[in-house]
Amino acid sequence: ATGTTFNLTTGTTDNIFEIALPPGQTLVSVFDATAGFFITVAFTTGTIVVNDAGGNPHIYNIYRLTNAVPYATSHTFNIVTT
Repeated sequence: ATGTTFNLTTGTTDNIFEIALPPGQTLVSVFDATAGFFITVAFTTGTIVVNDAGGNPHIYNIYRLTNAVPYATSHTFNIVTT
């Protein structure tokens, strides 16, 4: 699988952020561009089973960051997957 880079903007309301990646893709890194440091290790991992249109199950990787409270100012996360 080829790598993908995208941004996630947190806003100031939510405190749980999830990234779901299809089979074969994993999280490489998450950089909090607003705070200026990597937060990859703050994401917990899990899986979820999603059925395709034919009813065939596929296991997706879930990565979750849970903050005690929402961010006071919106942050931008630069996310890299592979």
